[in-house]
Amino acid sequence: MKFREFKDILYSFTDIYPLKEHYDFYVKWLEKGFHGKMKYMERRKKRKSLENLFPEAKSCLSIGIPYYNEFEFKEYRISKYAFFIDYHLTIKEKLKEFLKKYNIQGKIYIDTGAILERSFAQKTGIGFTGKNTNFIFFKRGSYFFLAEIILPFEPRGLKNEGNKNFCGKCRKCIDKCPTGAIREDFTLDARKCISYLTIEYKGIIPEDLREKMGNWIFGCDVCQEVCPWNKNPQRYEPEFLKPNYEIFNFSLEDFLKLKENEFKKVSKKTPFERTGYINFIRNCIICAGNTDPDKYKKILKEFENSENKVLKIHSKWALKRSSR
Repeated sequence: MKFREFKDILYSFTDIYPLKEHYDFYVKWLEKGFHGKMKYMERRKKRKSLENLFPEAKSCLSIGIPYYNEFEFKEYRISKYAFFIDYHLTIKEKLKEFLKKYNIQGKIYIDTGAILERSFAQKTGIGFTGKNTNFIFFKRGSYFFLAEIILPFEPRGLKNEGNKNFCGKCRKCIDKCPTGAIREDFTLDARKCISYLTIEYKGIIPEDLREKMGNWIFGCDVCQEVCPWNKNPQRYEPEFLKPNYEIFNFSLEDFLKLKENEFKKVSKKTPFERTGYINFIRNCIICAGNTDPDKYKKILKEFENSENKVLKIHSKWALKRSSR
């Protein structure tokens, strides 16, 4: 089946069961505690079959939406996917339009449900899961969002590829990960991952990891930047993603000066909303400490007197790195 709406989008069909080895791998990952405080990852039963999410499920349409862009800032770094209005909203809207046009009943998931997304994408044969645990599309790289439409019918030509890997002996992502979060056995210890620490983790970041976070204030792309499969990445698709031009005007100092009500306004319907005010400012404080604590000394001193324990502890750490 081919759809004009997906002209530059990668997609393919498979059945409703994840690869057994992927599911077993996921269970062991949980047992080792590598998911950190992401309790939502523990919904094991639902991840066994798409029927647990959609009883009428007969097939899965796995979709890859590219988000690569060249937007950059000098003072701080954010993951490339965060330069857009919340992708959950914009992609879901486009997929709803698609279902309506073809009068299809289906259930849409975009990085939100209890689904082993990479397993379904791999079964379709359009790519594989790399050592950095990102899903890598052949010839196009890993700067993609994964989405699924669970369907109540079974189209012809369902793919069912096995658990193949094409990283070979390459270990660039393992060697270049700033915190050593990527392990030899194709697993990620989320507790050390900068993306997890800056987005999902709430509270006080272990001191031994703060310097290693560098100037990342939201997410991290290092393991993708060094991956040979991303030599010629596919640029983002404007039909599915809308750049968030408002944040392009913010310096690190501007972020640090935001009050909570201002942050809520700026972050609304953006990926930053997930982190929350306190943890986002915490990330910016760490960035200030790692880049130029003298430049931000006045602001850091204000946070040092904060009633909030998280802001106080991290600002004290950043000020200790000041030369004056």
